[in-house]
Parts: sequence; C-alpha cells; structure tokens
Amino acid sequence: MNLIIDAAIGKFASQIDFVLIGVDSVLRDGSIINKIGTYPLAVIAKSNKIDVFAAGDSHKYNLRSHYGQEVIIEKKPSNEIYDKGGIRNLEIHNYYFDITPPDYITGIISDLGVLNTQKFVEKVKESIPIEWFKYFLKDNG
Repeated sequence: MNLIIDAAIGKFASQIDFVLIGVDSVLRDGSIINKIGTYPLAVIAKSNKIDVFAAGDSHKYNLRSHYGQEVIIEKKPSNEIYDKGGIRNLEIHNYYFDITPPDYITGIISDLGVLNTQKFVEKVKESIPIEWFKYFLKDNG
C-alpha cells in the first residue's frame, strides 16, 4: 500500500485504486468545495478512470446554496503569493478553495453511508431540519 500527495497523481495514475478527498462544503447540486487543487485532481483521476471519494459529515451540506444564495469562494491577500510590486497588468489570484462538480465525485463517505452525490443531498434533506436553519442565514429574504 502507498500514500502519495495529490500533485503526484499523474506519475502514479496506473497504480492508484482510488482518490480520497475531504469536504469543506457540499452544494445543493452535489458539487464539493474543498482545498484548492481538488478540482484538477478529480479531473485527472476521472480521465484515468480512478474513483474519487469525498469524506465529510452530513452537516457539511451548504445551506446558503440550498436556498439559492451566492456561495463566495474567499479570495486571500495577494501578497501571500507575490509582494514585490512593479509588474504592470499583473493580477494575483489567491484562493484557498475550489469547487469540484459532482460528475467527478464517485461517492461521499459520511455518517449517512457511502452515497453518490445526488443521494447524499437527498438524504441530507430528509435527515436535517433544513427549513429551521433558513432564518439564521444572512440575506434570507
């Protein structure tokens, strides 16, 4: 058995049984928000016919997304990447998270079991009193 870092997937693709990622948030369409680099990792895995499983609790379901509110991927300070200045027309993008579409996720491993993304979202809606949380969200209309 071997454990490799995500950036090494191309080198080891023929030897990988599956990819396991974390979950910071699950959107209502089954997309996964996780650390930056997760989306390209999932794309490479799928192109090599490698299953991608996301592990996280059902409480990671994103209620803002559920109610159609905008989910903002926070941008961090650009000086964390480059702070020398002096380069014209250089815009620095420093995101800590990305969104992986559900088509790239084989299943979500959670307290609800191992489910495909659609079933996970359905089960969350059945098991959590989602309507109760609506009034605690900003911009709840």
